[in-house]
Amino acid sequence: MHPALSACCLALLPPTANLSCIPGGQEAWRRAPGTTSSLDALVETESRISHPALLPGEEQEVFLYVALRGADVPLEQRLDLNLALVVDRSGSMGSQDKLVQAKAAAEQLVERLGPRDRLAIVVYDNEIDTVVPSSFVDETGGFKTAIRALRPGGNTNLYGGLAAGCNEVLAHYDERALNQVLLLSDGLANEGLTDRTKIRRRVQGFHERGLRVSTMGMGLNYDEELLGLLAHNARGNYSYVDHAEAVGGYLDREIDQLAAVVARDLELRVELGDGVRLEEVYGYPSRREGDAVVVPIPDTFAGERRKVVLRLTACGNGAEQVLARTTLSYVGAQEGGRHVHDSP
Repeated sequence: MHPALSACCLALLPPTANLSCIPGGQEAWRRAPGTTSSLDALVETESRISHPALLPGEEQEVFLYVALRGADVPLEQRLDLNLALVVDRSGSMGSQDKLVQAKAAAEQLVERLGPRDRLAIVVYDNEIDTVVPSSFVDETGGFKTAIRALRPGGNTNLYGGLAAGCNEVLAHYDERALNQVLLLSDGLANEGLTDRTKIRRRVQGFHERGLRVSTMGMGLNYDEELLGLLAHNARGNYSYVDHAEAVGGYLDREIDQLAAVVARDLELRVELGDGVRLEEVYGYPSRREGDAVVVPIPDTFAGERRKVVLRLTACGNGAEQVLARTTLSYVGAQEGGRHVHDSP
């Protein structure tokens, strides 16, 4: 290796550490001073950089890869669920059997819930109807009757339906439960609030109050951008399905994930070193806070793997230099306390 090159050390076995460049051409794993292993953490992390060396005095593109994995922790009992199922019954849902699939999925969801779980069913076209207010699943037998009565209707007030579902969950909010809204729709909003910037802000507001929103895009003609935006800004999942079998599989995965959540409200904070510039974050929305990049991450369940990739521009200085320092924080799903893994 050329003597003027600075070799980069990979330094993120613990949840938080410094990612450094060290002169001399040696590449190695190293734990940051004063940090502890992440093996006992609810979310384990590992980070790598794309280049082993930086040429001093010249800007170079560097990729930072941060991998997260929910720990395989034993769960004595899954958390109770406080759910609202929001179903699009607009006219566009009458094509391609989309409403038929949504109704089948909704019935399957009812069957998966236990007597300690709460469920509300909200349906919408141009009008919003809460056909079953939030109730414990063992308190009423009207869930399936309400679902089977759904018929395609008029225009699509998507945000109005979603907001009604969120309000049902908030009315019975329980910080020790999983408070979730599931939206089944083709996303073709054409009535009520349709401005996407305003929708994004309001959905973020629901998340800040403790809600998670997952969306399912149905049929071939659907608005992927809007449904993805809703899920990303409320840290839920987004899925696309095009046949009835896939709908059932999606809901199975969603409920299984909810039952196995180990960490909620995750945030990865990346503080950039001197002379390091962020170009792009792949895979997740992000925001800037001074020299730091903050990446919100959806709830993480046991064994789940996620990867955050940041494209950076850095200039080597011929000596050891810190490219980035990361901090991972999250709320433990079972005990409710916030964990912050930080290095001194």
